[in-house]
Amino acid sequence: LLAYTLPITGIVCVPLAFYFEPRAYTADHIAQMKLSGSICAVAFGLNLMLFAELKLVDYLSAVAFQVLSTVHQIPIVLAGVVLCGNHVGFFAVCGFCSCMF
Repeated sequence: LLAYTLPITGIVCVPLAFYFEPRAYTADHIAQMKLSGSICAVAFGLNLMLFAELKLVDYLSAVAFQVLSTVHQIPIVLAGVVLCGNHVGFFAVCGFCSCMF
């Protein structure tokens, strides 16, 4: 599904970004070495994460992987509450619990 939706998303979002944020795509903003290094680091990390996810699916199953990814959200939510002071409302907790079961 993503193979079909992501190209369409890019076709729509890139022209809109050029139209609404023209100063962000000037030569002095794009040709920064720090930006290039950050892009390469993020791309490498995403590829590594995708490889790890595919290996997990290969070793387990798609259902087990989905359960693990849902359980993985618990420490992320807790970190947001503890480190950033985020508030988790009652309905958010109910929605998350309904996803768990």
